Amino acid sequence: MIPVLANVWGYTVQSYVILIILSFVLGIFTIAKMARKDNRGWNEIIDVLTVMSLSALIGSKLFHVLLEARGHLLSDGSEASGILELLQDDPWHWARFLDPGYVFYGGLLVSALATWVFTLKRRIARPLLYGDYAAFALAIGIFFGRLGCFLAGCCFGASGEQIPWAISYSNQPLSELGPVHPTQLYDALYGVWACWWLRRQYLKRQFDGETFLCFLLSYSVWRFATEFYRGDTDREVWLSYFSNSQLISVILFLTSLVLFKWARSRSSLDN
Repeated sequence: MIPVLANVWGYTVQSYVILIILSFVLGIFTIAKMARKDNRGWNEIIDVLTVMSLSALIGSKLFHVLLEARGHLLSDGSEASGILELLQDDPWHWARFLDPGYVFYGGLLVSALATWVFTLKRRIARPLLYGDYAAFALAIGIFFGRLGCFLAGCCFGASGEQIPWAISYSNQPLSELGPVHPTQLYDALYGVWACWWLRRQYLKRQFDGETFLCFLLSYSVWRFATEFYRGDTDREVWLSYFSNSQLISVILFLTSLVLFKWARSRSSLDN
Protein backbone atom coordinates (compact mmCIF):
# COMPACT_ATOMS: atom_id res chain seq x y z
CA MET A 1 0.00 0.00 0.00
CA ILE A 2 1.66 3.21 -1.24
CA PRO A 3 -1.05 5.88 -1.40
CA VAL A 4 1.43 8.78 -1.69
CA LEU A 5 4.30 8.70 -4.15
CA ALA A 6 5.89 12.04 -3.24
CA ASN A 7 5.35 15.56 -1.97
CA VAL A 8 6.18 18.23 -4.53
CA TRP A 9 6.17 21.87 -3.44
CA GLY A 10 3.74 21.08 -0.67
CA TYR A 11 1.38 19.15 -2.93
CA THR A 12 0.75 15.45 -2.29
CA VAL A 13 1.25 13.30 -5.39
CA GLN A 14 -1.08 10.34 -4.98
CA SER A 15 -0.29 7.04 -6.68
CA TYR A 16 -3.94 6.50 -7.63
CA VAL A 17 -4.17 9.82 -9.46
CA ILE A 18 -0.89 9.25 -11.31
CA LEU A 19 -2.01 5.84 -12.56
CA ILE A 20 -5.42 7.18 -13.59
CA ILE A 21 -3.70 9.93 -15.60
CA LEU A 22 -1.38 7.33 -17.16
CA SER A 23 -4.35 5.17 -18.14
CA PHE A 24 -6.06 8.16 -19.80
CA VAL A 25 -2.91 9.10 -21.72
CA LEU A 26 -2.32 5.56 -22.98
CA GLY A 27 -6.01 5.11 -23.78
CA ILE A 28 -6.15 8.33 -25.79
CA PHE A 29 -2.96 7.37 -27.63
CA THR A 30 -4.42 3.93 -28.47
CA ILE A 31 -7.69 5.34 -29.82
CA ALA A 32 -5.91 8.01 -31.85
CA LYS A 33 -3.49 5.49 -33.34
CA MET A 34 -6.28 3.11 -34.37
CA ALA A 35 -8.40 5.93 -35.78
CA ARG A 36 -5.50 7.26 -37.84
CA LYS A 37 -4.88 3.76 -39.18
CA ASP A 38 -8.45 3.91 -40.52
CA ASN A 39 -7.60 7.24 -42.22
CA ARG A 40 -9.70 9.41 -39.93
CA GLY A 41 -8.79 13.10 -39.78
CA TRP A 42 -7.10 14.69 -36.80
CA ASN A 43 -9.88 17.24 -36.28
CA GLU A 44 -12.47 14.48 -36.00
CA ILE A 45 -10.25 12.39 -33.71
CA ILE A 46 -9.50 15.30 -31.36
CA ASP A 47 -13.17 16.29 -31.14
CA VAL A 48 -14.34 12.75 -30.37
CA LEU A 49 -11.56 12.15 -27.85
CA THR A 50 -12.38 15.40 -26.07
CA VAL A 51 -16.04 14.44 -25.67
CA MET A 52 -15.15 10.87 -24.74
CA SER A 53 -12.56 11.83 -22.10
CA LEU A 54 -14.43 14.69 -20.42
CA SER A 55 -17.69 12.75 -20.22
CA ALA A 56 -15.83 9.75 -18.77
CA LEU A 57 -14.26 11.92 -16.04
CA ILE A 58 -17.55 13.60 -15.17
CA GLY A 59 -19.54 10.37 -15.30
CA SER A 60 -17.16 8.44 -13.08
CA LYS A 61 -17.15 11.23 -10.50
CA LEU A 62 -20.93 11.68 -10.55
CA PHE A 63 -21.49 7.94 -10.05
CA HIS A 64 -18.95 8.05 -7.23
CA VAL A 65 -21.15 10.58 -5.44
CA LEU A 66 -24.40 8.82 -6.33
CA LEU A 67 -23.31 5.30 -5.37
CA GLU A 68 -20.53 5.74 -2.81
CA ALA A 69 -21.47 8.80 -0.76
CA ARG A 70 -22.34 6.80 2.32
CA GLY A 71 -19.32 6.32 4.57
CA HIS A 72 -17.26 9.26 3.28
CA LEU A 73 -15.49 11.27 5.95
CA LEU A 74 -16.91 14.75 6.43
CA SER A 75 -15.03 17.86 7.52
CA ASP A 76 -15.97 17.26 11.18
CA GLY A 77 -14.60 13.71 11.12
CA SER A 78 -17.97 11.97 11.01
CA GLU A 79 -19.18 9.72 8.17
CA ALA A 80 -21.74 10.80 5.58
CA SER A 81 -25.02 8.91 5.70
CA GLY A 82 -25.91 9.73 2.10
CA ILE A 83 -25.57 11.97 -0.95
CA LEU A 84 -27.21 15.07 0.50
CA GLU A 85 -25.07 15.06 3.62
CA LEU A 86 -21.89 14.67 1.57
CA LEU A 87 -22.77 17.50 -0.83
CA GLN A 88 -23.89 19.79 1.99
CA ASP A 89 -20.47 19.37 3.56
CA ASP A 90 -18.55 19.48 0.25
CA PRO A 91 -20.68 20.74 -2.70
CA TRP A 92 -17.79 20.38 -5.15
CA HIS A 93 -16.89 16.83 -4.18
CA TRP A 94 -18.03 15.56 -7.61
CA ALA A 95 -15.61 17.93 -9.38
CA ARG A 96 -12.40 17.10 -7.47
CA PHE A 97 -10.78 15.22 -10.32
CA LEU A 98 -7.35 15.03 -8.68
CA ASP A 99 -8.76 13.23 -5.63
CA PRO A 100 -9.33 9.46 -5.48
CA GLY A 101 -12.88 8.29 -5.98
CA TYR A 102 -14.00 7.17 -9.42
CA VAL A 103 -16.66 4.65 -10.48
CA PHE A 104 -15.65 2.86 -13.66
CA TYR A 105 -19.20 2.02 -14.72
CA GLY A 106 -20.21 5.68 -14.40
CA GLY A 107 -17.46 6.82 -16.72
CA LEU A 108 -18.19 4.00 -19.17
CA LEU A 109 -21.95 4.59 -19.42
CA VAL A 110 -21.87 8.40 -19.53
CA SER A 111 -18.99 8.46 -22.02
CA ALA A 112 -20.59 5.87 -24.30
CA LEU A 113 -23.86 7.81 -24.40
CA ALA A 114 -22.23 11.23 -24.86
CA THR A 115 -19.87 9.99 -27.58
CA TRP A 116 -22.69 8.21 -29.43
CA VAL A 117 -24.87 11.33 -29.44
CA PHE A 118 -21.92 13.51 -30.51
CA THR A 119 -20.94 11.26 -33.42
CA LEU A 120 -24.54 11.14 -34.64
CA LYS A 121 -24.97 14.93 -34.47
CA ARG A 122 -21.67 15.41 -36.30
CA ARG A 123 -22.65 12.75 -38.88
CA ILE A 124 -19.33 10.96 -38.41
CA ALA A 125 -18.86 7.98 -40.71
CA ARG A 126 -19.02 4.54 -39.06
CA PRO A 127 -19.28 5.96 -35.54
CA LEU A 128 -19.44 2.55 -33.86
CA LEU A 129 -15.82 1.95 -34.78
CA TYR A 130 -14.92 4.43 -32.06
CA GLY A 131 -16.46 1.99 -29.62
CA ASP A 132 -14.16 -0.72 -30.93
CA TYR A 133 -11.16 1.56 -30.50
CA ALA A 134 -12.31 2.46 -27.00
CA ALA A 135 -12.55 -1.19 -25.95
CA PHE A 136 -8.76 -1.40 -25.89
CA ALA A 137 -8.47 1.90 -24.02
CA LEU A 138 -10.96 0.63 -21.43
CA ALA A 139 -8.96 -2.56 -20.89
CA ILE A 140 -5.81 -0.49 -20.40
CA GLY A 141 -7.69 1.80 -18.01
CA ILE A 142 -8.88 -1.13 -15.92
CA PHE A 143 -5.34 -2.45 -15.61
CA PHE A 144 -3.72 0.79 -14.48
CA GLY A 145 -6.76 2.00 -12.55
CA ARG A 146 -6.92 -1.15 -10.45
CA LEU A 147 -3.19 -0.98 -9.80
CA GLY A 148 -3.89 2.51 -8.48
CA CYS A 149 -6.63 1.11 -6.24
CA PHE A 150 -4.19 -1.51 -4.98
CA LEU A 151 -1.58 1.10 -4.06
CA ALA A 152 -4.19 3.41 -2.52
CA GLY A 153 -5.80 0.63 -0.46
CA CYS A 154 -9.31 1.20 -1.82
CA CYS A 155 -11.65 -1.43 -3.31
CA PHE A 156 -9.99 -4.01 -1.05
CA GLY A 157 -11.09 -7.61 -0.77
CA ALA A 158 -12.91 -9.71 1.79
CA SER A 159 -11.15 -12.05 4.20
CA GLY A 160 -8.84 -14.44 2.38
CA GLU A 161 -7.10 -16.40 5.11
CA GLN A 162 -7.82 -19.63 3.25
CA ILE A 163 -5.94 -18.66 0.05
CA PRO A 164 -2.14 -18.63 -0.35
CA TRP A 165 -2.11 -15.42 -2.45
CA ALA A 166 -3.94 -13.30 0.14
CA ILE A 167 -2.38 -9.95 1.02
CA SER A 168 -2.19 -7.98 4.26
CA TYR A 169 -2.03 -4.20 4.55
CA SER A 170 0.52 -2.54 6.79
CA ASN A 171 -1.32 0.78 7.09
CA GLN A 172 -4.07 1.50 9.60
CA PRO A 173 -6.98 0.82 9.64
CA LEU A 174 -6.70 -1.77 6.85
CA SER A 175 -4.08 -3.74 8.76
CA GLU A 176 -6.85 -4.80 11.13
CA LEU A 177 -8.51 -6.75 8.30
CA GLY A 178 -5.82 -9.40 8.21
CA PRO A 179 -5.23 -11.39 4.99
CA VAL A 180 -7.69 -10.37 2.27
CA HIS A 181 -8.40 -11.14 -1.38
CA PRO A 182 -6.37 -8.87 -3.71
CA THR A 183 -9.52 -7.97 -5.65
CA GLN A 184 -7.85 -5.00 -7.30
CA LEU A 185 -5.29 -7.35 -8.87
CA TYR A 186 -8.06 -9.69 -10.02
CA ASP A 187 -9.52 -6.86 -12.08
CA ALA A 188 -6.06 -5.75 -13.25
CA LEU A 189 -5.51 -9.29 -14.50
CA TYR A 190 -8.70 -8.96 -16.54
CA GLY A 191 -7.27 -5.83 -18.17
CA VAL A 192 -4.20 -7.77 -19.35
CA TRP A 193 -6.27 -10.69 -20.64
CA ALA A 194 -8.78 -8.38 -22.35
CA CYS A 195 -6.07 -6.56 -24.32
CA TRP A 196 -4.90 -9.89 -25.74
CA TRP A 197 -8.38 -11.33 -26.38
CA LEU A 198 -9.89 -8.17 -27.84
CA ARG A 199 -7.01 -7.91 -30.27
CA ARG A 200 -7.83 -11.36 -31.66
CA GLN A 201 -11.53 -10.54 -31.78
CA TYR A 202 -10.99 -7.17 -33.47
CA LEU A 203 -9.17 -8.77 -36.40
CA LYS A 204 -12.12 -11.05 -37.19
CA ARG A 205 -15.07 -8.82 -36.24
CA GLN A 206 -18.19 -8.99 -38.41
CA PHE A 207 -19.76 -5.61 -37.65
CA ASP A 208 -18.78 -2.19 -36.30
CA GLY A 209 -19.07 -2.10 -32.51
CA GLU A 210 -18.59 -5.85 -32.08
CA THR A 211 -15.32 -5.50 -30.16
CA PHE A 212 -16.92 -2.97 -27.81
CA LEU A 213 -19.84 -5.32 -27.14
CA CYS A 214 -17.41 -8.18 -26.52
CA PHE A 215 -15.67 -6.02 -23.96
CA LEU A 216 -18.97 -5.21 -22.24
CA LEU A 217 -20.03 -8.86 -22.16
CA SER A 218 -16.74 -10.15 -20.78
CA TYR A 219 -16.17 -7.37 -18.26
CA SER A 220 -19.70 -7.49 -16.87
CA VAL A 221 -19.29 -11.22 -16.16
CA TRP A 222 -15.83 -10.73 -14.63
CA ARG A 223 -16.96 -7.79 -12.50
CA PHE A 224 -20.07 -9.62 -11.29
CA ALA A 225 -17.85 -12.48 -10.09
CA THR A 226 -15.10 -10.42 -8.43
CA GLU A 227 -17.65 -8.30 -6.54
CA PHE A 228 -18.36 -11.34 -4.34
CA TYR A 229 -14.80 -11.04 -3.02
CA ARG A 230 -14.92 -7.31 -2.24
CA GLY A 231 -14.62 -6.33 1.40
CA ASP A 232 -15.21 -2.56 1.35
CA THR A 233 -18.55 -1.68 2.90
CA ASP A 234 -19.14 1.84 1.52
CA ARG A 235 -21.20 0.51 -1.41
CA GLU A 236 -24.94 -0.07 -1.47
CA VAL A 237 -25.97 -3.72 -1.20
CA TRP A 238 -29.32 -4.96 -2.52
CA LEU A 239 -31.23 -8.01 -1.27
CA SER A 240 -28.51 -8.32 1.39
CA TYR A 241 -26.16 -9.83 -1.17
CA PHE A 242 -25.75 -7.99 -4.49
CA SER A 243 -23.87 -4.71 -4.88
CA ASN A 244 -24.70 -1.78 -7.14
CA SER A 245 -21.94 -2.88 -9.50
CA GLN A 246 -23.40 -6.37 -9.75
CA LEU A 247 -26.82 -5.01 -10.64
CA ILE A 248 -25.26 -2.78 -13.29
CA SER A 249 -23.26 -5.79 -14.54
CA VAL A 250 -26.42 -7.86 -15.02
CA ILE A 251 -28.23 -5.06 -16.88
CA LEU A 252 -25.15 -4.34 -19.01
CA PHE A 253 -24.65 -8.01 -19.86
CA LEU A 254 -28.27 -8.59 -20.91
CA THR A 255 -28.40 -5.36 -22.94
CA SER A 256 -25.08 -6.11 -24.65
CA LEU A 257 -26.14 -9.68 -25.39
CA VAL A 258 -29.37 -8.53 -27.07
CA LEU A 259 -27.50 -5.92 -29.12
CA PHE A 260 -24.81 -8.45 -30.05
CA LYS A 261 -27.30 -11.04 -31.31
CA TRP A 262 -29.29 -8.40 -33.18
CA ALA A 263 -26.20 -6.93 -34.84
CA ARG A 264 -24.87 -10.39 -35.74
CA SER A 265 -28.19 -11.28 -37.41
CA ARG A 266 -28.20 -7.99 -39.34
CA SER A 267 -24.59 -8.61 -40.37
CA SER A 268 -25.48 -12.07 -41.70
CA LEU A 269 -28.38 -10.64 -43.68
CA ASP A 270 -26.15 -7.91 -45.16
CA ASN A 271 -23.54 -10.45 -46.18
